[in-house]
Amino acid sequence: MLLLLILVASSSAPVAGDGEPPVQPPLNFFCSSTGPARTYLPNSTLGANLAKLYASAFPENTSAHEGFLKASFGADPDTVYALALCRGDIAAAGCTACLKAAFRNAEDLCRYSKDLTVYQDQCHVRVSDLDFLDLGVGANQPTSQAWDDTGNVVSDLDSLGEWTWPDPHDNGSVAFVVAGIVSAFLHETAVFAAYTTRRRFGSAALDTGSGALPTSFRSMAQCTPDLSRDDCFSCLEKIITQNVAMVLLLGQQGGRILGVRCSFRYGSYFTDGGEPMWIFEPMVPQRQQGKCRSKLATTTIIEAVVLVLVLLVCFCIGFGWIRPRRKALNFKKLHLQDEKSEMQQDEGLDWTTEGNVSSEFSLFDIAQIQEATSNFSEENKLGQGGFGPVYKGKLPDGLEIAVKRLSTNSGRGFVEFKNEVQLIAKLKHTNLVRLLGCCCQGRERMLVYEYLPNKSLDFFIFGALEKRALIDWKQRLMIIHGIAQGLLYLHKHSRLHIIHRDLKASNILLDHKMNHKISDFGIAKIFVSNDIEDNTNTVVGT
Repeated sequence: MLLLLILVASSSAPVAGDGEPPVQPPLNFFCSSTGPARTYLPNSTLGANLAKLYASAFPENTSAHEGFLKASFGADPDTVYALALCRGDIAAAGCTACLKAAFRNAEDLCRYSKDLTVYQDQCHVRVSDLDFLDLGVGANQPTSQAWDDTGNVVSDLDSLGEWTWPDPHDNGSVAFVVAGIVSAFLHETAVFAAYTTRRRFGSAALDTGSGALPTSFRSMAQCTPDLSRDDCFSCLEKIITQNVAMVLLLGQQGGRILGVRCSFRYGSYFTDGGEPMWIFEPMVPQRQQGKCRSKLATTTIIEAVVLVLVLLVCFCIGFGWIRPRRKALNFKKLHLQDEKSEMQQDEGLDWTTEGNVSSEFSLFDIAQIQEATSNFSEENKLGQGGFGPVYKGKLPDGLEIAVKRLSTNSGRGFVEFKNEVQLIAKLKHTNLVRLLGCCCQGRERMLVYEYLPNKSLDFFIFGALEKRALIDWKQRLMIIHGIAQGLLYLHKHSRLHIIHRDLKASNILLDHKMNHKISDFGIAKIFVSNDIEDNTNTVVGT
């Protein structure tokens, strides 16, 4: 054991042989502990299998397979499992060179380790005696984080013009705006990489056009190509949500998180990677200029408040006279609309098969849902809403679902049903409930969602004292921040600009880990991207 520790301690950084270029040092590396259970002896079978891996053409084979390869060497119980991934924008020759450096670093820096991970700038490898190859996103560890807050990482500081990173202590206003923009930018990059590219790699540039951020702001996101699109997005969204949101508010201008299965990078300091694959153009408020504009804004707010109060008084006076006259007329109109809706239901279902929803959206047969919900049994009934009853179900693959069944006498039910499908099926965000599919068969209209077992937020904050105690103030702050991120995505950064119009505690659902998600988009409204206000003809919401 003493000899082993001496060997490990005395191992130096990799050096090249005579006539060879120097080996590029890793960004980070992880070796298993030096205890006897996680190390191997020099003459062991496991050591021989590792030597075969290091001497093999694994780097060249990885390049030949579009920069990703996983394989095993040797037989049980001494099998060695290996995974290698090159960055999606690296050519084959660069991929091979990077992986050769990674294996050289692994051999020198993690000598006698049974489990190791090496992160280079353009690639990474993981090697282990444990079979992690089929664990998918469950094997993203170990991860490496690196953040920048120096403000000196751009080679040409003049390229930033007058831009400086906002001070998070200056009331947090500007910092929160910038943090929201960058968070949405990273989220959309994750969507792009997961759902629009075959190799699960995406690069993007943030084009604000207003000087709110440096024009060279870039991002990259990547997963191993063997992950499904949903698993890739889930992996990226998890590390982005957990690591970036609050870090941005502390002023970090760039950084990266490297994982075995998914990684991302952002900042204004890296120019490698060639042209971005996608340009993100958020709606960014113009910068304020001095105290004069601040005073003008204050005056405008006061005038607006006075105007609202005057209008409110006028409304209260007129409402008592207008309401009785309109009530009878509205009652007749409601019945006419219901009849018209019933007659046009079958005419309005063409959109379900015309590609307006994502490929992950499923059309369920009624028999599937009946089987999943035990034929809509009372034991499986979760509750009753204006849309209709909600049932818990379980698909044959074990996935738990929640089924909203449209009541046949629901006045605006079909409109809300169609609205939810057209909206939620196109949205992907960690703080929005996921719509798995729908059923349109005969007169049945049903929506199938992911099942969130901890009910809604109001059950905890307005319920019994013992329930309220389950959510402490730290969790409440996280919920507030998550809901704000979800709304920011809906309002400004989604492909559709959406106003929810019915946000309340009962529409915030909680999963088994108390993660929060916005639900119920039945009365949501789509805005044209350049609009900032609109009129509504119907009183909705609570």
